Amino acid sequence: MADQKPPVPLADEHAVTMFYAFALDLLAETEAQHRAVIDAHARLESYVAEWRTNPPTAARRLDRLSVIAAKVREVVSAARSQRTLAVNMQHALAALRANAKQS
Repeated sequence: MADQKPPVPLADEHAVTMFYAFALDLLAETEAQHRAVIDAHARLESYVAEWRTNPPTAARRLDRLSVIAAKVREVVSAARSQRTLAVNMQHALAALRANAKQS
């Protein structure tokens, strides 16, 4: 029984619990954000495929290009949100590592 760890102070247990709750929340957000990127990309691909199989008339070309441009903006926005979330996760892990080194 020499491998027994000393009891963790109550304050540290609360910090660990809060960290894991935060980590699980970030994981759920990551999953949702990943789905948002995939869905936005699928919608964009759908519009581009429609353009290829059924090219618009000259009169409708600008309207359909505007719709495709809006879908591109959706993909870019979702990817930016995903990147921001990844940065937040990196900060959380760095804080955990720094806290572990101090202990």
